[in-house]
Amino acid sequence: MDCLKGVAYTLSRPLRIFVIAFCLVIVAPVNADLTEVAFTIQATNSQGSATYEVMTSSLQYDPTEQHWWWDMSGSFDLVDSGTFQTIASINGLSMSFIADPQISFGFSVQAGAFDTTFSIGSGLLSFLTIDPAIGLASGGLLLTDTNNNTASLTGLHAGGGAYVAQYNGQAPGGSTFAELFTSPLTTTVNGTNSINQEFPGGGIYSAIGVPVTDISAQFSFLLSAGDIASGSSNFEVIPTPSGFLVLVGGLLAGRKRRRRLG
Repeated sequence: MDCLKGVAYTLSRPLRIFVIAFCLVIVAPVNADLTEVAFTIQATNSQGSATYEVMTSSLQYDPTEQHWWWDMSGSFDLVDSGTFQTIASINGLSMSFIADPQISFGFSVQAGAFDTTFSIGSGLLSFLTIDPAIGLASGGLLLTDTNNNTASLTGLHAGGGAYVAQYNGQAPGGSTFAELFTSPLTTTVNGTNSINQEFPGGGIYSAIGVPVTDISAQFSFLLSAGDIASGSSNFEVIPTPSGFLVLVGGLLAGRKRRRRLG
């Protein structure tokens, strides 16, 4: 195992066990799965509603790394199929799903002629149960006024946030790990405004407290007419260090049993 070749046996035994455990975790198959619909954007205003979906079958996939990814080139309009009115435009979209697990995506959208509600979210990434689990979530928003009358973006999730990272259920119906951007974002006339947030902050992880089997993430907000919102996000979950040690303890115990049986 290449990862284990770098383990220095001059290290203390506890530290050596931890390093071995980490190596075993990162090379072990994760057996992750992604729902048929990998990504959805829905836009709604007084002129109607339109939805754009990206299917998992359309994503590029690396089976060795268990990594799905996709990038959209160009831009296009979201049009109501009944009224044929342009509800909004998508100017950019990218996504990445990693079996570790981790979900990252970015977008740029423009509201139509009226204030427009957007729901922009990932599919459900499921994996072998992580227990105990810790996680972190981060995101950024950029708001641009395009029509000389200021711009505003208001979060529509339960706590007033524009973004949620959730586990054990498809967002917005799962359990919330983090809700970001809970205050409205505004600009001056012809101006821009941006914000970045992370939870728990400082690049550290926060305990989740229950076994985790899947994750997803979603932006939901009201955007002022004609204006542009761009966003990015990242949500990842990992085992705690004690989880690594439990794993390697079980593996070592299994090897001892096999030796006795042999």
